[in-house]
Amino acid sequence: PHSPRPPPPFRIVLSVRELYFLLNGLLSSFKAIFFGTVLLALMLALWSIVLVEFVHPTNASIEYDGCERCSHGYASVPSSMLTLFQTIIAGDSWGMISIPVIEHEPALAIIMVAILVSVSLGVMNLILAVIVESAAEARESDMEQKAKEKTKEQQSTKLELLKLCSDMDKDMSGTLTLNELVDAWREIPAFRRVMQVLDVTHRELGEIFQVLDVDRSGEVDYQEFVDQLYDLRNNDIRLMLALTRLSVWECKSELDAKLDLAVAEMSARTEQQLRAVELNTRMVECVAARVSGHPLPNLKSMPSSVLREASRERRGGSSASLGVVPT
Repeated sequence: PHSPRPPPPFRIVLSVRELYFLLNGLLSSFKAIFFGTVLLALMLALWSIVLVEFVHPTNASIEYDGCERCSHGYASVPSSMLTLFQTIIAGDSWGMISIPVIEHEPALAIIMVAILVSVSLGVMNLILAVIVESAAEARESDMEQKAKEKTKEQQSTKLELLKLCSDMDKDMSGTLTLNELVDAWREIPAFRRVMQVLDVTHRELGEIFQVLDVDRSGEVDYQEFVDQLYDLRNNDIRLMLALTRLSVWECKSELDAKLDLAVAEMSARTEQQLRAVELNTRMVECVAARVSGHPLPNLKSMPSSVLREASRERRGGSSASLGVVPT
């Protein structure tokens, strides 16, 4: 059964990769934000107690012009937490109260600076780091989940592919040929869909078949074809090596065929040239013997192939091309 499709707004979110990661990271970081807020509130409460005990007496004796709240900003724990939130968390005029207090009592600078460092540079940056880490873990978990779902989908299509291969095996031989696979790609939509799930293109189908057809018989066992196909697609390095080995084998076969053809042509030309040289030599000997008056060489000692060649050369008028003048 097919899962229900999400509403259009959610489909838009899922289609935009960056927006999906942002929303997924935000949802996954809610837990870190909540506990970070609790930790921040505890830290503010602890420092507020310190401020009420040690800073409020000095702060209450200071007269602030234009600020009615400043003199009792540390009068109680809630007031101190509100003042710390305003000046440190929100960043609203930290020096409005802190600087006059430090000027009246320099020793209190230790407390004021310690609060600023521990809350602003410590707790808040720690919370930010945890939120970023939570978002990163959520993204990795999402990618792993997608990979598991894809693997599960591939495994579920393996049985379907085996059934399709069994249906394509019309002669019930347990093997498939490349032509049967190509015809199935064109004629059977279910087979083409399974191949697309496995990320196998039409061109790669022939290459993978050649890799699996080790004995070059033109047939492969479809059970082994399915198993090896999954192994190759799940291991890109093995697939790359197998395709490289296939390419090297094809290049070697082509080079061997061309080399054999070239050797055969060179042998034929060499034999033809040797016959021509032997024929030329015999003809020159005959002409020299006739000019000098010596008896002609014994033509019976000449090979029959040479005599036939000479006869054809004389009938074809090739003696002139050989530089021999007939007498």
